[in-house]
Amino acid sequence: MASQPSPFPTKPLSPCIQVCRIDPMLRLCLGCGRTMDEIGRWAKLTDPQRRKVMGILPTRLRKMGPQRRAIGLDPLPDLDDTSVEKP
Repeated sequence: MASQPSPFPTKPLSPCIQVCRIDPMLRLCLGCGRTMDEIGRWAKLTDPQRRKVMGILPTRLRKMGPQRRAIGLDPLPDLDDTSVEKP
């Protein structure tokens, strides 16, 4: 018997942690590390494009350690514990 596709849409892959605060100097979201352009285009990106962006976020987030600490976020996040939906 063939597997039927789920009638429920899957959650799109996203690094968003619901802390949407753009650093004015870095022009990056302190919550997820994305640029304004990446955030704006996210819904239109393919999964491979999203994964490419997500691949550079750990480096960005680590560089934003002091700014993240200033707003009460972990300066060195463990991205395995984020709300990122994994396939």
